[in-house]
Amino acid sequence: MLDEEIAATTISVLTTSGTILESKHSNVSETRSKAKTNDDLILESVDRLSRRTGKQTRNDKDELVVDRIVVFLTNDSNLRVKSHPLNLAAQTIQQFVEAAKL
Repeated sequence: MLDEEIAATTISVLTTSGTILESKHSNVSETRSKAKTNDDLILESVDRLSRRTGKQTRNDKDELVVDRIVVFLTNDSNLRVKSHPLNLAAQTIQQFVEAAKL
C-alpha cells in the first residue's frame, strides 16, 4: 500500500552516483569506492542533490537559513543522525507519509 501511495507522488529515486532513476523499483549496480562506507555514499548522494536543488543563506542575525526541497527518507537512525551536520532534512518514511498526508 505504501508503494502505491509513493508511486502516485513526485518522489524521485537517487543512485549513489547522483543519477535519478525513472523507476522507483530498480536493480542498478554501481561501482563503489573502497574507501567509503555505504552510509557515506548515500549521504553524499543526498547532499549533492539537496545542494543542487536548494540554497543556503544567512539572515540578519548571521544565522544559517537552509531552503531545501529534498527530504532524506530513511528508517536508519544512524543515517538520520549523520545527516544533521550536512543540514539535510531527514525523516523516517512513516513520519514523511504522515506529514505529507499521503
